[in-house]
Amino acid sequence: AICKKDAIAFVADAWRSLSESERHYWTEQERNDNLRYVQEKEQHQGPWEQPKRRAKKNPLAPKRPMSAFLKYSKTRRREVKEDNPDMSNTDISRLLGEMWRNASPEERRPYREQEEKERAVYKAEIAKWRADQARIEQERALAMPATSSASSATAESRLDARTDDIAYQHYHPHHQQHQHPPAYDAKIPQVPYEHAKRSNPLNHHDPNGSHFNEPHE
Repeated sequence: AICKKDAIAFVADAWRSLSESERHYWTEQERNDNLRYVQEKEQHQGPWEQPKRRAKKNPLAPKRPMSAFLKYSKTRRREVKEDNPDMSNTDISRLLGEMWRNASPEERRPYREQEEKERAVYKAEIAKWRADQARIEQERALAMPATSSASSATAESRLDARTDDIAYQHYHPHHQQHQHPPAYDAKIPQVPYEHAKRSNPLNHHDPNGSHFNEPHE
């Protein structure tokens, strides 16, 4: 495989060997690209660089322990603040960093030992928590196809029922007009057909539930 340095040298030699007409093509490409950049720059609105956003931590995850230096700073900050009341928090943090770097190994030892103990506990807890999260995600992924298949089956059954209904309406366009008459009910007075026709000669509908074009002989 060719290395990056040899590739650059090969391209440079190829560029030097181009004729004026061949170079003119690439020069025009460069000029057009610069014009495009200027136009897009004028039309651009908003910041030039998007701020980098850190991924949100899960609030249920185990908390990472403080480092030995942070524990040292937490115990010594009040003392340093009292000795230097006019010093800003930034300068105090800088001074604590210098104190930590100049501290002896014996002075650092208790903070480092505490950090190692807490870090060991944290590693065990975070490993267990990640395993539980992976198991939950796996169970959720396995449950999704079953739910999807059940939803698909329900949707297909509804579609089949709707298709059957549309097909029935197509081949039986007057199915509502030709429904079976209701059962005879003695409590509902039955109007004789002849009387109903005389009252309305244009009405050829039997009020008792039948359809007639002409009266029965």
